[in-house]
Amino acid sequence: MRPTLQAFLAEHGLSVLAWLVPTPGVAYAAMFLALVGLFVHRMRAVGVPFARTLDAVVAAAAGALVGTRLYWLILSGDVLRLNPLEWVTSTRGTASWGAYVGVTLALLLYLRVTRQRPWPHLDAAASCAPLGTVVGRLACFLEGDDFGRLSSLPWAVTFPRGSLAFYAHLRGELIPHGSEQSLPVHPLQLYLSANAAVVFLIVSAVWRRSHDRPGRAVAAYFLAYGATRFLWEFLRDPAAGGATGGLSTSQWMCLTFVAAGTVLQWWTSRAPSSARPAAATSPS
Repeated sequence: MRPTLQAFLAEHGLSVLAWLVPTPGVAYAAMFLALVGLFVHRMRAVGVPFARTLDAVVAAAAGALVGTRLYWLILSGDVLRLNPLEWVTSTRGTASWGAYVGVTLALLLYLRVTRQRPWPHLDAAASCAPLGTVVGRLACFLEGDDFGRLSSLPWAVTFPRGSLAFYAHLRGELIPHGSEQSLPVHPLQLYLSANAAVVFLIVSAVWRRSHDRPGRAVAAYFLAYGATRFLWEFLRDPAAGGATGGLSTSQWMCLTFVAAGTVLQWWTSRAPSSARPAAATSPS
């Protein structure tokens, strides 16, 4: 998609800006740096030492890498088809849901081993997570992953030859051989990016105001992200993981998030308030 965007800029006399269109790899790197920077800042705001925060970042990054790959291996069935060496060496497939699970488990393990209170880390991580989705879904758009269903809306987009959408439409005999573009589809990646930006603002506000209620930011994230993404997933093309009948895997994960968020919200409403740590500064 990057060459297409650069060509679009050139056609409208904006070729000088073409270099600003990042590669997917650069976008993912920007996502990681943005998440780390914000997480470090917010952990400092609640009084967690910088060295401890960096240790947590390393643990979370490892959990994300393992989780994205392992989730895909299980979901696709490759965990049975491939031998253990190919689990690592094969380049086919990752899934963002695995990152959420992997980061959570890795943080819990790290905090258990180091005997730290989990909620300051988990709440701060939950308040930062939607920012990663904002940038990550832009990278998906550049890569052509997770494309939407066919659309006739004015803002529908076509993906170039070689993209996943192009080959999905070619296999479905929706476009003839020799075509250079896919059919117009919903830019689902951009919808999800914009949605995550709204969730980020909501969960950040909850995090700032709820330090006396451990777990509330996590609950807000589960509820807001799970409920909103569940609806957007109806626009995902089946060839990109959308439902062909009933609910998709992502929608079942969304319902799991909503259920977990509901239970956690109930628990935080019943638990006694805890005083903000004395070392904490004004959060932002």
